[in-house]
Amino acid sequence: MITEERLKRKLHSCGYWFFIEYYQELMEIARGNNSDNTRQQLIEKLKNKKRPDGKKYEDGGTEWRIGNAIVVFKNKAEMEALAIICDSGKMSIETKEKAMNLIKARG
Repeated sequence: MITEERLKRKLHSCGYWFFIEYYQELMEIARGNNSDNTRQQLIEKLKNKKRPDGKKYEDGGTEWRIGNAIVVFKNKAEMEALAIICDSGKMSIETKEKAMNLIKARG
């Protein structure tokens, strides 16, 4: 079981936006369904994208984000993570809506 404090640290390390935006891919990697291929595909996909802060994704940083997000899924804390994101005062309305939709879909 993961503590709320550790969960928040993992979310902060991977990025709330990243966790929401790539939720499905991260869940697949955590489940082990062709995880090495899915992980590499996500890294390749992000090479040509910019982060919300305008910077480029670097392979090492992307690996770090993925690793922290996987801890959330492996601890079966994704619903709690989504609730934390919904309650965050710093997140955009769009990101919060995506989190709410994921909660409803998992409902």
